[in-house]
Amino acid sequence: MFRKKGLKIILIVYTLLLPIIYIFKNIYILSFLIFLWSVIQWASGPMIQKMLINKSRNNRESEKLLSLNMSFINFGISLGGILGGVAIKYSIQKLPLFAMSMAVLPILTNMCIRNKKE
Repeated sequence: MFRKKGLKIILIVYTLLLPIIYIFKNIYILSFLIFLWSVIQWASGPMIQKMLINKSRNNRESEKLLSLNMSFINFGISLGGILGGVAIKYSIQKLPLFAMSMAVLPILTNMCIRNKKE
């Protein structure tokens, strides 16, 4: 139960920090916010891995789930790099807003999937 709440909190704070980063121009405040954003971004990994291990039936299955999870993380990082590069080409000032819109997509997708199940 705590892990699911923790993941929701991390995702919401992560998404809300993006426009805040966009607003601040002070280099010290901006550096701290980017540091905080990075810590929050990577804080979800152990919770997700623990949930995957708990859902697996045996060690062999958990190994496959964890490696698949890591593969998709790397795929997401590379896709984010491509999309971020394209966004920078058009406007570097709007990059945090673009990143925020990309972070909101999984939230909306999750909400749509949950609504279909009910």
